[in-house]
Amino acid sequence: MLVTADREGEGLLQAVAEDGAPAGPVRRVRDVAAAVGEWERAEQPRWVWAATGETYQPLLRAGLRVARCHDLALTEGVLLAHEGRWGEPHSFAAALARLRGLPVPEDRWRAPHEDQLALFEPDRSDLPEGDGLLAAVLAVHAEQQRRLAAAEQPDRYLVDIIKHGGAPFGRPGMPAFGAQLSDDDIASLVAYVRSLATAGGGASPRRPG
Repeated sequence: MLVTADREGEGLLQAVAEDGAPAGPVRRVRDVAAAVGEWERAEQPRWVWAATGETYQPLLRAGLRVARCHDLALTEGVLLAHEGRWGEPHSFAAALARLRGLPVPEDRWRAPHEDQLALFEPDRSDLPEGDGLLAAVLAVHAEQQRRLAAAEQPDRYLVDIIKHGGAPFGRPGMPAFGAQLSDDDIASLVAYVRSLATAGGGASPRRPG
C-alpha cells in the first residue's frame, strides 16, 4: 500500500502497512504519474490520497488507471454516516482538523483548472504542502484505518477499551474500568454507547451493581 501527496506533477510516495503505519522511506518524485505507473505495473498496491477528484486527474491525463485506491475524503464521509453523523464536513481538510481537535471547516469546493476533468475539486488553500501534506495524509489514513477496524468489530473494540483503557489501543486518554465494572456492566454500557449512534438515542444503561 502506498501514500501519494502530489502538487503540480511532483510529489511524495511512501509505503504504509495495513494499519496505516509507515512501512518504508519517503520517495520524492518529479513525475508522480510516471512513478505511480511504475509501481502500479509492478505491484498494483492500494493507493491512498486526499481526494480522487484532484489526485487522479493528472494520472488519467497521462493515460494511467489504477486498480485500487483509498480516497480519504470519500472514506471520511462513509465513516461519519456509519457513526450517525451524516452531513458533517468530510473533506480531507475537515478530516485533518477533526483528528487534530481543531474547528472543523465547512467543505469548500472550487472550480478546477481548465484542463481538468472533474466538475469540482477540494479547496486546499489551507492545507500544508510537501512533507507536511504527506504527514497529514498518513495521519488521517491511520485514524481512518482504526475507525474502520472498530466499525468491523465494534462491540469487541468498545469492550476492550472500556475494560483495559485506551493506552493499549492508541487512545491514552481513556482510563481502564475493568476493576470497577463487571463484564455484564460493560456489555450494558457498550449497548448504550452503540444506541447513541442511532437517530433516536437509546435506553439508559443498567446501573452497575
